[in-house]
Amino acid sequence: MCAGESPVAWGHHGGEVCSMESAGPFLITIFTDPTPLRTGPVDISVLVQEGNSGQPLLDAIVTVRLQEQKPGKSPILVRATRQSSANKLLYSTLVDLSTPGWWGLQVNVEQQAVSAQAVCTVMVTPARSWIFSFWLYLTLFSVIFGAAGLRYRFGQHRKSLLLRQP
Repeated sequence: MCAGESPVAWGHHGGEVCSMESAGPFLITIFTDPTPLRTGPVDISVLVQEGNSGQPLLDAIVTVRLQEQKPGKSPILVRATRQSSANKLLYSTLVDLSTPGWWGLQVNVEQQAVSAQAVCTVMVTPARSWIFSFWLYLTLFSVIFGAAGLRYRFGQHRKSLLLRQP
């Protein structure tokens, strides 16, 4: 979740709205996925709209800058494109975040001679362990296996009682 933002009930098909702000003549919306952000590959998508009409702008140059909030760390600077996005109204890029903690996320938008930027802060949590990712499946398997074992055990006990009757 983004710092200073309340949880959003809606988003695009690939994540949560991190920031939506009017910057210069643009309306810039930043989406992040997965939710919550975890170390490893992260999708950052940007919707750039004309500020007055709300029409999506499809000819902008969008640059994403991520800066870990620790001194001495160098920023990650990547270009987001519509070609790498499943939704062709969005500019997106895939970034590998190596460490958990607070990160500054800045999006720069340029169209013709006009530029603007949107900024937010995101919290990146550690990656899940594989066991935690599959806990539901492991629990379900254990319950099914246990139930089958109990059924077999009580079924054998019932058969032995029926055989003992005169």
